Amino acid sequence: MAFTGRDKDGDVAGGGSALWSAQLGAHIAKLQSDLNRIKARGYRNAADEEVAHKAEQHLKAARDILEQKLWPPSALRSRLFGGLPYAALSNVHEAEVEILQLTPEEEAGRYFEKVLVQARLHLKPDDPRLVRLVEEARRRAADRTGGTGSLTPHMKQLAVDALHAAYEAEDSEKARVRDFVKMVRRYTVILISLTALLLFLFGLDAAGSDGGLTGLFCFTPYGQDVCPTGDSASFFDVLLICLFGLLGAALTGVASLRDMRSTAQPYHISWWLLLLKLPVGAIAAVVGIILIRADVIPGLTDLDSAAQILFWALVFGALQESITRAVDEQGRYIISNVRSPERGLTDPPRSRDPLTLRPEDQAARPGQGPAAGAAETQVKALGESGRASASRRPRRRLFGSPARRV
Repeated sequence: MAFTGRDKDGDVAGGGSALWSAQLGAHIAKLQSDLNRIKARGYRNAADEEVAHKAEQHLKAARDILEQKLWPPSALRSRLFGGLPYAALSNVHEAEVEILQLTPEEEAGRYFEKVLVQARLHLKPDDPRLVRLVEEARRRAADRTGGTGSLTPHMKQLAVDALHAAYEAEDSEKARVRDFVKMVRRYTVILISLTALLLFLFGLDAAGSDGGLTGLFCFTPYGQDVCPTGDSASFFDVLLICLFGLLGAALTGVASLRDMRSTAQPYHISWWLLLLKLPVGAIAAVVGIILIRADVIPGLTDLDSAAQILFWALVFGALQESITRAVDEQGRYIISNVRSPERGLTDPPRSRDPLTLRPEDQAARPGQGPAAGAAETQVKALGESGRASASRRPRRRLFGSPARRV
C-alpha cells in the first residue's frame, strides 16, 4: 500500500511514479528538514534570513514541479522530454548550496565529504577549489576527524563555492543529455512523418490506377505476378513491407539496448533511440525491395514467393542498425559522461589524480608510521567513493571524432 500522507511542508519521501521523482522528493524532504532545524535555531543576521527565504522558495519550486500532473499536454510534453525534471533538479541544487551556507561552522564538517565527492566528480583536477579541498581532506584524515568536526569560516566558504561550481557543471552535463534527446526526438518525428507521407502517397496511387507504384513490390519469376499479399498489386503490399521492416528494426533495436547503461534519471535516451530505429527500418525495407526489383543488388533478381519478399523486408529493416549505430554510440557516450557518485567517467586515466599524493609529496611528509598510512588510506577512500568500476577505454563520438573529456 502506497504511503500518501504529507507533512506540514508538503513533503512525502515516497511520492512520484518514476524512480527519479521519488528520489528527488525524498531529497527535498531531507533538505527541508535541515532548513527547518536552522530556522528553529534562529538566524545570525538579516542576510541569513534572506538566504533561508531563497532556499525555501527553491524547495517549493522543485516540489511544485514534482507535483505537476500529466495533463494538460504541455505538462506531459515537459515530463517526457526532460524540461520539468531538469528545472526541479536545478532548484534543489541551489537550495542545497544555500543550506550549506546557512549551516554553522561547527556543524559544516559533516557535509565536507559530500562536497569533496561532488567536486571530484565535476570539477577539473587542477581546479584550485578542488586542490584546497583535497588538502583539507588530508589534514582531516591525519587528525582522525573523518566526517565530523568544524570548518573554519574560510574553509566553509570554499566548500560552498566548490559545491556550487560542481552542481553547475553537473547541470551542464545533464543539459547536454537533454539537447541530445531533443535532437533524436526531432529526427524521429521527421522520419515518422516521412513514413506516413510515403504510405499516404502509395495509398493514393493504388486507389487511382491499376497497379501503379505498388507494382514495384511485385515480382514475375515465372510470368505470373508474385506480391506480398497475393497475385495482384495493392496498397496492403507496401503496408505489409513497412510492418516487416519495422519488425526487423524492433528486433535489432532491442538487442542493441543490452549495451545501453540504465539510469534512474529522466533521460529517456534508450526509449528515443529505439523509437528512432522503427521508421528507419520501415523506410529501409521499402527502399531495399525496390532495389531488388530494379536488379541493383547482385545475386537478387526475381523473388519466387511472398514469403521471400517479406523475408527480405525483415532483413532490410534489421540492416538499419548499420545506419543508426553511430547515433547509439553517441547516446552511450553522453550517458557515460553524466557523472554520479555511483559511477565515474569512461575516459582514459587522468595524468594525475588530485586525491593521490605524488612520490615527492610522500617523501616530504613527516611520520610515515601506521597512523600516517591509515590517514593516507582514508584520503584515498574519499576519492574512490566518487568513482565507479566503469571501463576506462576512450569512446568515439558521432561521425568518428575522438572522444573528449568534458
